[in-house]
Amino acid sequence: MQTKVKDILSQKGSDIITVQKNDAVDKVVSILNDKHIGAVIVKDGETVVGILSERDLLKKLLPECKCASDVITSEIMTDNLVITTVETSIEECMTVMTEKRIRHLPVFDGKDLVGIISIGDLMKHIVQEKAAQINYLHDYIAGSLG
Repeated sequence: MQTKVKDILSQKGSDIITVQKNDAVDKVVSILNDKHIGAVIVKDGETVVGILSERDLLKKLLPECKCASDVITSEIMTDNLVITTVETSIEECMTVMTEKRIRHLPVFDGKDLVGIISIGDLMKHIVQEKAAQINYLHDYIAGSLG
């Protein structure tokens, strides 16, 4: 059975940190630092309009030496969202993230935003899954030899 995004969200939780498109970027930087996260979802009211990640800050804010308090979120966010669904396999997510060179995927269930997963979330799950397989094989071999 393939692990799906909904399985990851059930383990990590589905807290979604959002900001508004007209928020000053310095507010977003504070949220990223305070919450120890790498991206936030950007909304216009209740509508998802983009994502703002640490990478956006590095690529779009720093090179132009702009002051974060003088820039609004919509100026540097990524508005061409790559998304996933709760039914997508983690293998498919890894492929999309690798091909698109992104680290975060907003997760939708139909039209509803239900979470966000990061490459770190996927790697953590894969490592845990492999450790469980190794332990099972170790126990199997040890049991069959005794």
